[in-house]
Amino acid sequence: MGIVKGGCLEKTIFDMKEGEEGFTSSKALELHFGCNGFLYLEMPISKNYDPKKKKILYVKRIGDKKDDFLVDLEKSEKQKWSRSFILEEDYKEFENDPGVALLKYEGSIEEKYKNKEHSLEIQLKEAEKNENYELAAKLRDEIRLKKEK
Repeated sequence: MGIVKGGCLEKTIFDMKEGEEGFTSSKALELHFGCNGFLYLEMPISKNYDPKKKKILYVKRIGDKKDDFLVDLEKSEKQKWSRSFILEEDYKEFENDPGVALLKYEGSIEEKYKNKEHSLEIQLKEAEKNENYELAAKLRDEIRLKKEK
């Protein structure tokens, strides 16, 4: 006994072959300040842009490695994208996760946030502004430890 693969299984980003492209939900992408974005590979992929089914995020497989994907935010009409803060130890948990592709930023975002210490300072100011004191305390500790090295 076993599972017979057929047409009823929904294709995921993970299943894409090199050169293949399609659209998925915006929930498949998580953007961060100061580090790579995440593309969740278990999310379903469709050949067509379909806002009614929320298939709006363009994804193209550009190689055979886990992280070989191109995501084009400009092809996602009327979608506003935001970035979130992630602590370094939380980020490290995802580096070897087989279900998550790590995507490098291209263009102005990468240039603006490639200095990690500067990024931590930005995250700290934002956490304080949002009155997230627990995150602010962790960020202060991380900044202090980096300066001591």
